[in-house]
Amino acid sequence: MENEIKCLSFLNGETIICTIKDGVIFNAFKIDTYTDKESKERSFIFIPILKCKYDQNLNTEESKNILNNNNLISCYEPANTVKSAYKYFIETEQFVGQVMMKYLRECGPSKEWVDNLNKELEEANAHLPKKKPFSDGNIIKGAFGPHFEVIEE
Repeated sequence: MENEIKCLSFLNGETIICTIKDGVIFNAFKIDTYTDKESKERSFIFIPILKCKYDQNLNTEESKNILNNNNLISCYEPANTVKSAYKYFIETEQFVGQVMMKYLRECGPSKEWVDNLNKELEEANAHLPKKKPFSDGNIIKGAFGPHFEVIEE
């Protein structure tokens, strides 16, 4: 049996696009459309259904569970435009890698968020006295916060 590209639609409105061969699901991704706010350009986005796994292939039992799910509305062949976008996506290792790394790699806050936070902190502490940083041997002091004088009793 040849590989068939199918869409699986569920009652909750989600659609999974995948390749099915001999009843086993391969390269399964949730598919959705994204519309750019400025250009109004629409494109497909692919989201892994197994978020902590690089490989999006299901085994026989998992495939049976999905295909026999009571919430499955339909298993159908997608339109050619959808099919070609999916094929292009799964055949381009770089695209699949970018999507998977988004869900498999931890990352800190964006530079924009950190810069905005620092700006807000500077504005909130603008009324506090500032002291220029100075060097005490190999240690720089006074560069990371407002200066407070120590008052001894």
